Amino acid sequence: KAYSEKSTAQTGFTITPEMRNKAANGLPMFRSGFQAARMPTPEAQAHVTSLTKKWKNGPPITVVSTPADLPMDAPGDARGVYWKGKVWIVAGPHNDRTEIARTLAHEAVAHFGLRNILDANEWRQYMRNIQLAIKSGNKPLTAIRDEVRKAYRDDSGRLYLTEQQEADEIAAKVVEQAVGPDGKFR
Repeated sequence: KAYSEKSTAQTGFTITPEMRNKAANGLPMFRSGFQAARMPTPEAQAHVTSLTKKWKNGPPITVVSTPADLPMDAPGDARGVYWKGKVWIVAGPHNDRTEIARTLAHEAVAHFGLRNILDANEWRQYMRNIQLAIKSGNKPLTAIRDEVRKAYRDDSGRLYLTEQQEADEIAAKVVEQAVGPDGKFR
């Protein structure tokens, strides 16, 4: 569904942007990709184990073979998911350790990490600040927003993220881009 910041009238009540954002907080956050399956699940698991062995207080992480193996409906090109405090890595679409590291950064460091170092009000303010920076002309964030908007479209081509979800994906994309070719943070 396409979401706008205007209220949506329903029989008997009005759905406000605040209500929509609150409802959306329970939805899974995906990292999508467009490459054919290449990595076996045991190899992906070995990379995840290696990359996270020194982490403290990280999320529970499960590696699955395909998006069909996830515990929720997911797009066929999903590479990773953050949902209900847990991270899932989809092995198949990844080609190498660097791609696994970027998906881990996206799901675990950004989606999980930001929610666990900021309280709920601080997190919402951070998401608003991302949107404000874009509206104020921040070109690097606008370019990332444009990438996010291309990736999160429904079958009819409409953006299906709220402003808050879009900001969350922008933040995750920024963290993902901080992973260098060696699979480590730059």
